[in-house]
Amino acid sequence: MSGLAEQIEAEPQVLIGEPISDCWHAANMQIFEFGPAKKYLNHNEDEVEGSDLMLQVQCPLRTGGWFSNFFSRGIICYAQQTPIA
Repeated sequence: MSGLAEQIEAEPQVLIGEPISDCWHAANMQIFEFGPAKKYLNHNEDEVEGSDLMLQVQCPLRTGGWFSNFFSRGIICYAQQTPIA
């Protein structure tokens, strides 16, 4: 196995056994949050709840319901969240 393949296989291992605390989508990604929820300041400086562990799955085609398929392409990258003491 290549170094990248090994890294891709090893990284999600930390999520095994952690409870899913939230699930949502943004742009073309489905986001799963794992572990206990905490309060953070997001990239807009809004107070939100989130987890330390997230898995983001890129979904180029997502179904919104009957007859409402839509395509979404793009990359969103936010800085690490800032914990609130």
